[in-house]
Amino acid sequence: MFTALAALQRKYAIAKAEHDSAQERFTSYEAEFLRRLGIEADEHFSIEKDDDFDRACDLFDADPRAVELSEDLDRCAGALKAAENALIEIGLTLAPKGIRETLRKSKSLEIRRRLIDLAYRLDPGTVPTR
Repeated sequence: MFTALAALQRKYAIAKAEHDSAQERFTSYEAEFLRRLGIEADEHFSIEKDDDFDRACDLFDADPRAVELSEDLDRCAGALKAAENALIEIGLTLAPKGIRETLRKSKSLEIRRRLIDLAYRLDPGTVPTR
């Protein structure tokens, strides 16, 4: 389990870094795009005028670079979600049997975040192999 857990932790760290980087590239491009249109907003959802919002959305959706960045962000988000799910399964194995299924069925983002954090911070060398 030592190498498998370490590999999952590494996969999560890489996926998180790639997602954060893709998010930053997308956000930066979006702000730059809106400035070029003369709209004073950092992101589409903070545009107050409906006409400006509709125009910006239509132009942004048609922009090839925006589409490329959006697809890259979606790909990174999918990889991050898969890595998170793998860590959640590890975190669940550490919970007592009585509450394991309750935690697994939970839709709470806080529980999800805590399970990811628990499994990510776990030292693989302290986990007994079965």
